[in-house]
Amino acid sequence: MYKIFLDSNALLACLIENDTHHKDVYSLLEFINEKYISQYGLSGVFIVNEIVILETISKLIHKKYTYKSSKRRIEQLLDKYKILVLNRGRSNFIQIIFKLYADFSRKKFKMLQCNDFLIMADSIKAKSLLVTCDQDFFEKTSKNYKNVYYVSSKSKKQRDQYNKLLMRFFNSISE
Repeated sequence: MYKIFLDSNALLACLIENDTHHKDVYSLLEFINEKYISQYGLSGVFIVNEIVILETISKLIHKKYTYKSSKRRIEQLLDKYKILVLNRGRSNFIQIIFKLYADFSRKKFKMLQCNDFLIMADSIKAKSLLVTCDQDFFEKTSKNYKNVYYVSSKSKKQRDQYNKLLMRFFNSISE
């Protein structure tokens, strides 16, 4: 079964009600939560890494949320959808970073900023479907990685991405 890796902008969209992509991401999480997580008691269907948490809390604070409010909102979201945080641990973090760059910088992801590179590499290593609301990130990565999905209902092409993501996820459950 595929896991669904949530990019930081997908978490932000879910956390901020007036975000352009709030409805799209929130409905995706709710739908999968109701159909599979709650019904079958699954956990770890949704995953993030430490970089996603770091970017999310930083962006919330830049948007004038307090640290306490930001932390609480993130923890509630992680708990509600049983989102698994991939944890590298600090002891060998540098070696892991070097290994990820050795493995993935040869592939056409070397043009990504460091945070996006680490999110992309972790998503690939986790064999997950990556959900993003960042169109630039999507365009840079989708040519070389077919498991990245831009979630938005702004256009038919973008709605097709949403439907493809759901089909791919649901088909992987039945395999």
